[in-house]
Amino acid sequence: MSEEIERSLKLFKALSHPTRLKILAMCLDKELSSKEIRRSLNISKPLLISHIKKLVDAELLECRVEFDREKSIVRKYYKTKENLTIDLTDLLRKIKTKQI
Repeated sequence: MSEEIERSLKLFKALSHPTRLKILAMCLDKELSSKEIRRSLNISKPLLISHIKKLVDAELLECRVEFDREKSIVRKYYKTKENLTIDLTDLLRKIKTKQI
């Protein structure tokens, strides 16, 4: 399987869960900490980490890491990537003609 198909599969898998869609929507206009996202969705930390990993791996979500020296903790902030577009028609044409 080509890299482009693999990337598309990751993308569609990431978009296939309602919680991940909610995370993307929440982070669309502003950067949110993992704690803010978790509290808003009322989900466990391990479950949030799993969802966020899929979104970051699919290149849909950006992560910024900040170290709080005062409290000696690492904080992660997330924002939906800018200018996301999916050209499904082009992808399907490439698959049909086996160009990928």
